[in-house]
Amino acid sequence: MALQAGQTINNRYRVVKLLGQGGFGAVYRAWDSNLRKPCAVKENLDISPEAQRQFNREATVLANLSHPNLPRVTDYFTIEDQGQYLVMDFVEGEDLATLIQRQGEIPVAQAITWIGQVADALSYLHQRVPPVVHRDIKPANIRVTPQGNAMLVDFGLVKLFDPSMKTTIGARAVTPGFAPPEQYGQGSTDPRTDIYALGATMYNITTNQLPMESIRRMVGGKLKTAHEVNQEIPESLSQIVEQAMALEPSHRFQNALEFKAALQGKLSTPFPVPAAAPVKATVVVSPVREQQAAPVIRQSAAVPAPVYYPRDEAPPTRRFAMGMGMGAIALVVLCVVVAVAVGFWVISSQSNSATQTAKAEIQQTTEARVRLTSTAQELENGNLNSTEQARVTAAARAAATATAQAGVLVTEQALDGYIQNILNNRTVVAGPIDGKIPHNAEDTLISVFQEPADLRDFVVEANLINPYSPTTGNWDYGFLFRHEESNRHFRLIIRSDQNWVLLNNTGDPDGVILQDGEIPDLRTGEGESNSIRLIAQGTQGYFYVNDALVAILDLSARTNSGGILIATGLYLGNEITGKSTDFTHYTIWSIP
Repeated sequence: MALQAGQTINNRYRVVKLLGQGGFGAVYRAWDSNLRKPCAVKENLDISPEAQRQFNREATVLANLSHPNLPRVTDYFTIEDQGQYLVMDFVEGEDLATLIQRQGEIPVAQAITWIGQVADALSYLHQRVPPVVHRDIKPANIRVTPQGNAMLVDFGLVKLFDPSMKTTIGARAVTPGFAPPEQYGQGSTDPRTDIYALGATMYNITTNQLPMESIRRMVGGKLKTAHEVNQEIPESLSQIVEQAMALEPSHRFQNALEFKAALQGKLSTPFPVPAAAPVKATVVVSPVREQQAAPVIRQSAAVPAPVYYPRDEAPPTRRFAMGMGMGAIALVVLCVVVAVAVGFWVISSQSNSATQTAKAEIQQTTEARVRLTSTAQELENGNLNSTEQARVTAAARAAATATAQAGVLVTEQALDGYIQNILNNRTVVAGPIDGKIPHNAEDTLISVFQEPADLRDFVVEANLINPYSPTTGNWDYGFLFRHEESNRHFRLIIRSDQNWVLLNNTGDPDGVILQDGEIPDLRTGEGESNSIRLIAQGTQGYFYVNDALVAILDLSARTNSGGILIATGLYLGNEITGKSTDFTHYTIWSIP
């Protein structure tokens, strides 16, 4: 029986949603309430005593693995009379099966690079004591991170190799086209089983065709060579793939590094390795209040934006960079930013105030195209609905794995001390300010409120007030920071469905998803407020909601100084005309 969304297991993992299900279990997206981060929970429903002993033995080994091309297993446990559970990091990116379905065969040089990285992971696994055999290598179980690195995921079929024993493998351990003959019926699997599957994966991703099943080849079927299917594959490379896929294990490469060396020997002038291939983000539809048609960005001409003033309460007197006199009364300043690249108009008003509220000519993100990234490992079949793939080019997304590792390595006490030191040495640049940002659902622009600031390293805080209940409509708010010009900045977005996302926008309003996650304690009721703090320092950031650390952010994709804006209506459909997002105590500090 499948676990239900909202159910907590092992007093720690709250199930968010089912990601995939098969005859032997399921994989879920979950929230780790101890580490306060998303995770993948893999379920095995075989509760026999033998299965239990095998699970404990294998899980112990997996939990001690550490390799850059493998996800971490962070926990495992058994629920009596229910099942066994393996908890893993999310791996962000797109699996190779989805990639070739979307764009066709992968260029030879890039394929060699990725397969070589998987070979490194396999070599690491095979050299463990006892050796770890994955037994389910296939494109759907290889995910490419936005940095262009291949990660081998899904330990559902992993076995510890004991050369003195034979293992009985049923259909559960067979993926047609990728399983060698010894995986059918009763047979002995060893590390060379993974070599066959890795060769078949190379064949598949460079030809976009599924290799003939090994058992058909055993009875006389002829495998078309990779070169015959795709003329761009050199015959010499095709022969290497054929050797990896030899029916007899002794005729294959005898270890993963041999296979990798043979492949890389073919990397010559005609096939240069790209520095980092862009990978589109893997996405699933995030939870929504009700089924509705996916919104589309509407086109509109660039026109001067309407002016939005702060609400009636006058903010405290503060310095303004333009040098307003302390005795000035009711001075109105019109500041039109004419640079088209900047793309938004600002009008200032209020006594002794540089408060600027504007409708930025920054396009909204399309909900259908940018959604929270599902980075869970997939079930044995490895196939999620390809229609859920985002049209977002991800060339610089920071791996959530690195963030999770940083969170584990830095103890909570040490981090608190580090953050306190930052806060003790900050200098006020602007604020505190109270104001409101009126909604306009009729355009495709983000509503923003900006204070004069041009900082790379800073602390920004604000209490943001929910404009209405999620039962009335979806809303969002957050910060644009390191802002250079229209659609060139980071976007830290908080949503009414208790999710958050960090985007890097490099000109495209849909941007690149760098990190995402949940905020279970986010207050979502109408008129309720959430205290948001963002600390940006160099390549790292710290994101707090209601004084609780939500995430350590990787900001290495954008290290420039820039503006810091409060924003709302970052997704199309997340504004209601006549409503407003109010805020209090909006303050910006510079930090060393």
